[in-house]
Amino acid sequence: MTTIKNIGISFMIIGVLITLYTMFIFISEEKLIDLGPVEVIKEKSAQLPWPTLIGILIMLVGSGFLVFGTRKVN
Repeated sequence: MTTIKNIGISFMIIGVLITLYTMFIFISEEKLIDLGPVEVIKEKSAQLPWPTLIGILIMLVGSGFLVFGTRKVN
């Protein structure tokens, strides 16, 4: 397999994952009180959504790499 085919397959896999998982959730910790050995920490969760269209576009780019990567130039 050539490098362009590998890039196309990678883009297709990433596009499918982005289409299936429409948001990324991450948790951050914030220190509220720090009195020696006593600490009060608050966990905050945040969501980072992205549109499904981005995943579809990445899959189309990956399929373009696969199609045009297999063509031979004369």
